[in-house]
Amino acid sequence: MAAPDSRRNILILCVDRDNDIGRKTGIETPILGRDANLEAASRLALADPEEADANAMFAAISLYDRLTAEGEDIYQLATIAGSSEGGIEADRSLINELGVVLERFPSREVILVTDGFADEFVLPIIQSRIHITSIRRVVVKHSERIEESWAIFLRYMKTLFNDPHYSRFSLGVPGILLVVLGFLIVFDQLQNAGMIIPFIVGMTLLLRGFGIDKKLASLRFMLPPPEKQLVLASTGAGLILSVIGGYLGVVEAVRFIPENSPPLLV
Repeated sequence: MAAPDSRRNILILCVDRDNDIGRKTGIETPILGRDANLEAASRLALADPEEADANAMFAAISLYDRLTAEGEDIYQLATIAGSSEGGIEADRSLINELGVVLERFPSREVILVTDGFADEFVLPIIQSRIHITSIRRVVVKHSERIEESWAIFLRYMKTLFNDPHYSRFSLGVPGILLVVLGFLIVFDQLQNAGMIIPFIVGMTLLLRGFGIDKKLASLRFMLPPPEKQLVLASTGAGLILSVIGGYLGVVEAVRFIPENSPPLLV
């Protein structure tokens, strides 16, 4: 009678929370198996040679080859992706795809391979479904020469402006401030900029810091169309400026009323 196989099923998992694979290559996830992951990583690297997720996938393939050659356990390689919009949608997508992977390859242990980005969001999601036995963070090595440091800086600046995950904050907030300044100039209320702008910046930091913006993003299906949102935002800004203008007008008018003047007759 043959001895029972004591080898464990261990999953080597690569996670792409912002779904760069889907956006840049059109490949559907989850991706299961070495050959499928090698093809996806190659296409992603060709589409964007500077993509960190491609490096993480190649690192996962290398780890899979090394562990499989040792032959102590049974390994499977998989890549799951979230959503380019981040937040709740990305987390739900990761949970659903991880469930699909575990149905195809039942396992109680996972070796997680990431590029280090958004680990604080990814780890709790994976741990809620399967035990993480090891984490490998892939960090791309760079030369310390000034030219390469400048190139890296420009790459991150490009990410801030082109990646929707970051541009909402890096471009959206300055855009709001410029619009408010424009309204203040039009209504000759520029002297109140020191009061309004810190309020807007403070509210933005508050929403971002406590994650309120992500909760509001999950309710975007209740919002009106974009053109209607623009009209409402403009109307709201106009009402705020009108209230401020009216208040200042009353204050200035009171200053010119003599203290001993008779009351107005109604």
